[in-house]
Amino acid sequence: MAYADYNFYQNTYKGTVLSSGDFENLSERASDYIAYYTSGRSDAELSENVELLVKKCTCSIAEVLSECGISDLSTGIKNSESVGSWHVNYASVSREGVARNGLMDTVVYDKIKMYLSRTGLLYRCYY
Repeated sequence: MAYADYNFYQNTYKGTVLSSGDFENLSERASDYIAYYTSGRSDAELSENVELLVKKCTCSIAEVLSECGISDLSTGIKNSESVGSWHVNYASVSREGVARNGLMDTVVYDKIKMYLSRTGLLYRCYY
């Protein structure tokens, strides 16, 4: 389940890049990234301030995924697109190869650090 909805994206985050349909799909992928990097702690009961930061982070990552041409990880990154006799070509979809040279993963993690570094969600505690 996505951490943010389109109403939050438009009215609180003030996003204008994504349509409702694109945001619905990309926010799911963005939420998956956040859950991964927080080891699932983002799914717990959060304070209002932390929840707001998680939602903003979701919106920011959704825009990054859109800029990378990813609408769904099952199709991958769009390599090329033609207009005459319309063609679309997608890159291979492996976890390692989904982003060009890992740049997308780096940008996504930078967004996560920007929004969540002071929340404790990224803390790696070993007992």
